[in-house]
Order: sequence, then C-alpha cells, then structure tokens
Amino acid sequence: PPASGEIDDLLPLLTTTPELLSQPNTRAVSALRGVYSSSLDLISTLSMLADSLHMMRQTTSRASRKLRAAKEAVDDVRKDHQVMEDGIRWIQEGNWDEKLSNRECANVCGLMLNGFKEACETWEKRIDERATHHRLLEMAAG
Repeated sequence: PPASGEIDDLLPLLTTTPELLSQPNTRAVSALRGVYSSSLDLISTLSMLADSLHMMRQTTSRASRKLRAAKEAVDDVRKDHQVMEDGIRWIQEGNWDEKLSNRECANVCGLMLNGFKEACETWEKRIDERATHHRLLEMAAG
C-alpha cells in the first residue's frame, strides 16, 4: 500500500483527472444516433423492396403462364374454326354423285377421325406435362 504522503500527493490528481478527461461531444453522439436510426430505416425499406420485387416476379411469372395458355387456346380455336369452315365449304360444294362414287365421304370421315385422334393426343400430352409439373412442384415444396 502507498505511504500516507503518497496518498496526499495522489488525492489532488484523482479529483482533477475526471475534469481532464474529454467529455463526449453531444452533437457527435446525437449525429451517430441519427445515422443509426436512418440505417435501420434504410434496412427496413430495402427489405420491403426485396419482398415487393419477389412478389412482382411471381406475379409476372403467373401472368406469363396464363398468357401462354391463352395464346394456345386462341390457336386451337382458330384451327378448329378453319377446320369447320373447310367442312362447310366441302358440304356446300355439292357434286355428291362423284363424291359418293369416289367414296370421298369415307376418306373425309377418316381424316376427321385422325384429326380428332391428334387433338386427343395433344390434350393427353398437355395433361401429362401439367401433372409432371405439379408433381415436381410438390416434391420441391415437400
């Protein structure tokens, strides 16, 4: 332990030392608090923007799929309409004696059945593709 004379010498230093230590600048502390608060606000805003961007991408993806499906449906309707017009034109052309003697009706019916078969195969393929797609999504989510 220090001697009593040394203690008397140290006491004035102990009382003046806190005064000599620099006090924090209140403006600097206030500015740091402001920067901290602004940083938290910025982080929150960026997080919301990231969430919004993700949701917009999902919405765009869904819209693209629906647009693609709508385009395919329009193409199918156009093809069906063209086939219908061709059938009406064929019927209206008449010339039935020649058509009957050449068995044109059997040929046309065969073509129609082939067209129906192709349409069924196309739908079957689409259904299989969608089922596969849904299974993959379920596996990815599970």
